[in-house]
Amino acid sequence: MKNLDLLKILIVEDNNELLEILNLLISHQFDVSMNIISAPSAREALLILENQSIDLCICDHQLTDDLGSDVLKYIISHKLKTKFILCSSYDPESFPGLYPIEHIFYNIKKPEISEGLEVLLSKIHLLKDFKYTRSIDYVSISVNLLTILGKAPSDIYYVNEKNEYIKLFNKNKSIDLADKKLIEDTYSNKIYTKRDANNDHIINELNKSISNILASEDIPLDRKISATHTQLKELIGCTGITPTMAELTKATLKEVVANILSEKKILLNVIQDNQSDNYASRFYTLHSMIISILAKKTDWDSHQDIYKLIFCAFVQDLSLKSTSLMQLIDHDDFLRRISEFSPQEQEDFINHPRKTIEILKSFNDIPFGVERIILEHHELPNKTGFPNELDSKEISQMGALFNLSGIFARYLLDKGNQFDSQEFLKYMDLKQFDRGHYFDTYSAIKSLFLTSDSSFRFPL
Repeated sequence: MKNLDLLKILIVEDNNELLEILNLLISHQFDVSMNIISAPSAREALLILENQSIDLCICDHQLTDDLGSDVLKYIISHKLKTKFILCSSYDPESFPGLYPIEHIFYNIKKPEISEGLEVLLSKIHLLKDFKYTRSIDYVSISVNLLTILGKAPSDIYYVNEKNEYIKLFNKNKSIDLADKKLIEDTYSNKIYTKRDANNDHIINELNKSISNILASEDIPLDRKISATHTQLKELIGCTGITPTMAELTKATLKEVVANILSEKKILLNVIQDNQSDNYASRFYTLHSMIISILAKKTDWDSHQDIYKLIFCAFVQDLSLKSTSLMQLIDHDDFLRRISEFSPQEQEDFINHPRKTIEILKSFNDIPFGVERIILEHHELPNKTGFPNELDSKEISQMGALFNLSGIFARYLLDKGNQFDSQEFLKYMDLKQFDRGHYFDTYSAIKSLFLTSDSSFRFPL
């Protein structure tokens, strides 16, 4: 790149929703004058590279009919000056034959796209032969993306006959079909967001959408969990978790998932999470995050203990195939809804702690004490749980922490944005979680609620 006033960027991404979000993110985050071109496949990207001078190529790895490496191969073989940025759930180190590291200008890891773009921009600034200016204050946003987001990520504007930008919608306004028709019929789909110094809100909203999209895609388990973690971070933040704790949780999650991936038998349930709502990955991740918070508050916060508990979170339903069974809050909930399940499903649910332990026996290496936690994870303090009807003093302390944190996670996902802390406190009191080995975990959850509005609701 030499003495350019206009940065030409090619985005190669086959997911149309991600493509639009990437375009808008770059338009808001980059303080350079630029022209963004997009291609949904490597084949179309090569045609663009053949006919245009491109400065940056931001490219996914797994495309519908080809690979991002085909684009890099073309850039290398034709000795183009285009700088290649891999933007993918995969690392270039995973495919050294496809992505020679010396030809990778930068690697943006999904779902942390906005963070990666910040680093990329700093690298662009270091290019001495590139001068950058930015004069555009308003950025086009499509009605399609606005509909996908479900609400205005920032104030939305249209242009009147005097070429003045007039506010159409306020930030956070819900977008419905009537709004979509208004934009299409009255403003010819030409609407804009304003780019200014305070871009945080729109970037946060776009990040949430990226996480939602990636959490539902068929991507590697470690990246799916990373996307789900990002998706749930705001929810769990309402309970008092700090950003530092969230990142520590993520690091341990990655370690556990890496070890799980080495055990091929677990692919049966954990990795093959193909439910439309991805309940399993959301529940296991949320349960793990809550475990980390409560373990910190109850002095079970050694790396060994948290690793063991998070490992249990990911294997607890290993023998279950029904999402409906995974969603049951506790044994009493199962008894209330028993008519909804076939005799085989009823048997599967009652027997799954023991069946899971049998499966785990074939694993090469599991943390000591996992079997007991799994065996106890459906017990209840009033002896109404299973399989051994343990009371609050008979269950292990770590088992009690695991049980109540799991119930908390299932309860949160069940109630969604209708979750009310006071209702959950009443539930815990009714089930007698305020006694025996459950008391410390009960007190830790109660203390979380006391630090927030006593009736806060989670923005799921």
